Amino acid sequence: MNELFGTDGIRGKADEYPFDDKSLEKLGVAIAGILKNGEKNIIIGRDTRESGTRILNSLARGLCAGGVKVHDAGVIPTPVISYMMRTVPEYHIGIVISASHNPYDDNGIKLFDSSGRKTDSEVERKIEQEFFALANKDLDCLEKEEMEDICAETEKTYINDLRNVFETEIKNKLEHIVIDCANGATSHIASIILSAYAERVTVIADKPNGININDNCGSTNLKLLKNKVINNKANLGIAFDGDGDRALFVDETGNEIDGDHILALTAEYLISSGELNGKAIVSTVMANFGLEVFLKERNIPFYRTPVGDKYVWQKMYETGSPVGGEQSGHIIFAEHGVTGDGILTALKVIQILSESGKSLSEHAGLLTKYPQVLYNLKVKEKVPLEQIKSFQAEENKILGELNGKGRIVNRYSGTEKLLRVMIEGADIDKINEYAQKLINIANTEINKESDYDR
Repeated sequence: MNELFGTDGIRGKADEYPFDDKSLEKLGVAIAGILKNGEKNIIIGRDTRESGTRILNSLARGLCAGGVKVHDAGVIPTPVISYMMRTVPEYHIGIVISASHNPYDDNGIKLFDSSGRKTDSEVERKIEQEFFALANKDLDCLEKEEMEDICAETEKTYINDLRNVFETEIKNKLEHIVIDCANGATSHIASIILSAYAERVTVIADKPNGININDNCGSTNLKLLKNKVINNKANLGIAFDGDGDRALFVDETGNEIDGDHILALTAEYLISSGELNGKAIVSTVMANFGLEVFLKERNIPFYRTPVGDKYVWQKMYETGSPVGGEQSGHIIFAEHGVTGDGILTALKVIQILSESGKSLSEHAGLLTKYPQVLYNLKVKEKVPLEQIKSFQAEENKILGELNGKGRIVNRYSGTEKLLRVMIEGADIDKINEYAQKLINIANTEINKESDYDR
């Protein structure tokens, strides 16, 4: 059977299948078709891409035709939809129209269940079955039905909840922070929330025009943020991605602080405050080997999951972990939510700095990261790597030479035809050499080509 869903919902070019109007209408009908009797309310939010409104309208036509009432939350960060699903029992499915950190001409659809978690694979397969059953059917001309506009209500509810939590948690304001909103969904809301916890806030990339989302800004490009932090002598910089479910940081010296650093400094804080008590930290296969060493030295259990914050949350739930996340900046705090939330992550970091009186560089310096290289190879098809004997032989040889002081992660992207080869180890030149060997073998065996340009 064909598949619509990847590792993080449905993703693709905004003007191509399945984001053409007819396919979106059928997808709306399919989503409505999996709802049980009496379930009829769906909340939808989106980021700032120019294609978002068209996709919303087409999807809503199908949903309404399937008997669903659509509540339009407008342009809002992804975690706000997760929050609304957890706190408003009347909503039965939450939808976010966003391609996260991708360029403006991509778009995507993420679904959330009544607990605020991203829908599991079983639900996704049911939607796919409904969708593909409609593949060769022409829907009657669907008329656009009025959606309920809940933009202001949704934003106000989320802001008030965070303020109620952190007004007592953050006792000392920071002097100056810089926020990079990626011209995305946090462009309006982030400064409203974070300005309460700093004497001065400088905001950049907060003027979305439909095509500048993630364009040389945000979590995918920290250069502008670094310059602003250094030139303004700020305490730190915070960079969100297009839909606001992740945050990366820049410390006061201009150094990049990623999700591994945030997990390490949070673990250290939880130890000092007596809140960890033998509980685990969770991350993915992409977490740096240095984080594993850091946690082992402190006798903190550590679990790795496949890439995707929904898998991180699943393991957190199973193990009772208070915090988990991804190197890319998706951090989940079990006390506050079930999915990555960039603004919440920023508030937790500010809280830790406020209580300790230390700089972000001092906290982040606790973690020594191992050198890492990541090669991406465009592939014609995703051939299972275990079927390529020469690739497996070379990987085993490299693992022997690393001798437990490094690791290899080879995986296909869930949203693109890419093979990712990641290696960590103490010697950067050596791991570069190793990665090049693996990528060359993959290129020869999968693409039937001998030359590879990184």
